Amino acid sequence: MDEWTRGVSPVIGVIVMVVLVLLLASVFAAGALRFGDGLSGPSFTTGNDSALSGNPWSGNREDLVRLSDTRAGATDVSYRVNFTIEEDSDTTGNSLNSVYLEVTTEPKPDMFSETERADLVRVGIDENSTGSIDREITGDVDDWTVENDGAALKIGFSGSAYTASANDSVIVVFEGAKNPDNPGEYELRAETSGDGNTHYGTITITESGEASVTWAASPHPSTVALREARGPAVTAERRRGPRPHRPRFAARRAVEA
Repeated sequence: MDEWTRGVSPVIGVIVMVVLVLLLASVFAAGALRFGDGLSGPSFTTGNDSALSGNPWSGNREDLVRLSDTRAGATDVSYRVNFTIEEDSDTTGNSLNSVYLEVTTEPKPDMFSETERADLVRVGIDENSTGSIDREITGDVDDWTVENDGAALKIGFSGSAYTASANDSVIVVFEGAKNPDNPGEYELRAETSGDGNTHYGTITITESGEASVTWAASPHPSTVALREARGPAVTAERRRGPRPHRPRFAARRAVEA
């Protein structure tokens, strides 16, 4: 081999090595981008500016409770409960220790017995009367207890994440409930920390074949996905203070923008 050949060979080897390194780097970079893209998802919208028309999680403050499916006998139903801390409530100025939900209509239906802690989507606080969550306290949940043969659900908190302020709204979203088999009106009682900060709302369960808006909350607490849309959502009106004997507030239908 002459001197020219011996001089060129190392140069060619270096060039080949550089090309291989660049090719490997580009492959790893492309893989990292694809992996990173898969980690992100659409943001959870709780405000009235939701891009998803009819989104039951974007509502008005006067709506105590919304269901993802109002049909009789429906299972794995998502609930959105939204109620306000009253100025004269003992909760005001103290830690939020629990949220208690109970269906009080007799015979009391078994609606929550199949729910568990894993069905909780999120708990948050609306501090600005906008209907959207300003502060997340989902991580403060430390207990999930089904009571009264499935007619009641108590969600416990450690109390370290939030000190209640008057006119704040507590928003709770969870899945896994099941609707009564019989259509009709069912009263829901919501209370914070067992201190008399109580609201009542009427849920209307429709015939199994009637139109309903059906949404599915994503397992990820920051996303929401549309499962099926069949018509306007049914919302329940909120009543504050002691439970009145009569009249009951009938549920109203609200077509959201």
